[in-house]
Amino acid sequence: MLAGSVRKSGDRLRVTTQLIDSVDGYQLWSETFDGRLEDVFDIQDQIASNVARALEVALAAPALERHGTKDAKAYEYYLRGQYYFGRWGQRNVEFAVEMFEKAVETDPSYARAWAALAEGQATICMYWDPGPERVEAVDRASAEALALAPDLADSHVSRGLYHVVRGEHGLAEASFTRALQRDAGLFEALYFYGRVCFQEGRLERALELFQEAERVRPDDFQTPILTRQIYQSFGQLDEAKDAARRGVERAAKHLELNPDDTRALNLGFGGLVSLNDRTRAIEWAERSLAIDGESADTLYNLACGFAVMGESDRALELLERAGLKGVTIAEWAENDSDLDPIRQDPRFRTIMADMKARNPPRNGRPDSPGIPVESPPVADSPRPRDAGRPTS
Repeated sequence: MLAGSVRKSGDRLRVTTQLIDSVDGYQLWSETFDGRLEDVFDIQDQIASNVARALEVALAAPALERHGTKDAKAYEYYLRGQYYFGRWGQRNVEFAVEMFEKAVETDPSYARAWAALAEGQATICMYWDPGPERVEAVDRASAEALALAPDLADSHVSRGLYHVVRGEHGLAEASFTRALQRDAGLFEALYFYGRVCFQEGRLERALELFQEAERVRPDDFQTPILTRQIYQSFGQLDEAKDAARRGVERAAKHLELNPDDTRALNLGFGGLVSLNDRTRAIEWAERSLAIDGESADTLYNLACGFAVMGESDRALELLERAGLKGVTIAEWAENDSDLDPIRQDPRFRTIMADMKARNPPRNGRPDSPGIPVESPPVADSPRPRDAGRPTS
């Protein structure tokens, strides 16, 4: 049920809205919107989009289902975390992590919240802060989720992400496989498994996983743009353009509701370049740089697009800055067809060598990227509840 109030003072408006569960009367979401009388239709659009997002999150995470929580406050923190996690950007994801932490503090048995906490910490680790404390946080949260709910697919995804941030691709693959055995349609398992296969150069398998992930979540903009890169590597240019078009259309729709989402801008930029829409591509690139121009995610993806556009100097400068952020992107760059135009440039080889030197292979990384490491049977077994804080 949607409820709220409108207050007017002169030409100023304040609209307060609440989304309330009609069954138990619990407030799922609330927000206040301020503006001038002439902005009333913009306010109306903001309310509609925020309610839609809140409903999407609420429907995606039922509070009273198995592995959920019966604590209303813990559930509220979880929902808030999901909302901010979906908005992208380091600031939003860090706030999402805070909310997930509050959820598990409120209800330590909330397995889904532990898994979400691990995913949030892993996202920060992969894109912005790969420090050992962050890796340890992923370890703790994912191990807790697995101990609480070994039959929950999300628990295995969270553990797979721990292996991803440690560079343990074989163990990550085993965890994602376990997740898909429990829920074959879990987007996160398909998506992250696909990324692992891409980084290992197993592009055919990555394509299969990304295609299935797109089928499961047909409004996602990431998967078609990633399949675009694989199609380009295979020389299937018509398929690549079709995928780019789907990705750009979805990214544009997403940006209508989330104009500060640099992930959508960055990947959409690559799609626009593939579609030869140079003017719009530059506009999206400049928007992303203005919002978060020091993010490795932004710098790397824009480097790829500028390489395809033939702007080698700018591409190399952005790629070097991305590598200096400490996020390991060398593995991804090895198989990224967008970088082919600058791959033979001596400066590119120097940048790649520097990135590999700063980010040597991590624990468990197979020497041959094409051969996955088998996961020992005990690798992801639930830990005793009193095992204490894990070490890196």
